[in-house]
Amino acid sequence: MVAPQLPPQVAFERLQWILFLNSSLAEWTDECIYLGTI
Repeated sequence: MVAPQLPPQVAFERLQWILFLNSSLAEWTDECIYLGTI
C-alpha cells in the first residue's frame, strides 16, 4: 500500500505546525522546571 502523496504546501504546513508544537512544549517544560527550582 503506497501512502498518498501530500502536496508540498500541505506537507510544509504540517511540518511547521509540528515544529511549533514541539517548541511550545519545550518552552512550557523549561518554565515548569524553572518554577520548580524556585
